[in-house]
Amino acid sequence: LWFGNMKIMLTSDPANIHYILSKNFSNFPKGPDFKKIFDALGDGIFNADSKSWETQRKTTMALVNHHRFQKFVEKTSWNKVEKGLIPVLERFSSEPGRTEDVVDLQELFKRFTFDITCILVLGHDPASLSIDLPHVPSEKAFAHAEEAVLFRHILPESCWKLQRWLQIGKEKKLTQAWVTLHQFLSHCISSKREELGKRRTTSQMVEDYQEEGFD
Repeated sequence: LWFGNMKIMLTSDPANIHYILSKNFSNFPKGPDFKKIFDALGDGIFNADSKSWETQRKTTMALVNHHRFQKFVEKTSWNKVEKGLIPVLERFSSEPGRTEDVVDLQELFKRFTFDITCILVLGHDPASLSIDLPHVPSEKAFAHAEEAVLFRHILPESCWKLQRWLQIGKEKKLTQAWVTLHQFLSHCISSKREELGKRRTTSQMVEDYQEEGFD
């Protein structure tokens, strides 16, 4: 990218992507510059290289290729289409006064993707793709974070680092976005732990009753 003074080659060819990310990954390390841009992702699979990436990829692929997970993805996606996307589109196409409105499909699909991702990863549906298109802070924060990271690809490193130091522009939004996302993730994790704790308690009670002969 000459306008950002960065040595980056872009590709959208599926064959190239498979070759780079899977078949011959060892020849295409992400490197330190990639990790600087995506520093918010820590040492997860998106930033990992070498053995760390290989280990995380095996774990991830074992989950993704499991038939139960694939069934869950299919069920979740169809449910979100039927109960989220279609009602929104029907509202714009049939409600008086809205037939002339412009539908921002990119916004709808961003909300769709965000909801699906949260359900699959966190077991929580933020319901950002609802008929009234509500303001969901975590969804907006995710969008702002994506935009800021995109700008890091375009701007020279010294520019976006200066913005981060001064807390201005996209970097300020990124900082605010991660605060919001951290709160959202903490809430989801706490809720899930509480739910699992209740399940274990109930399961233990059932086992105790069975041991006492009350089954």
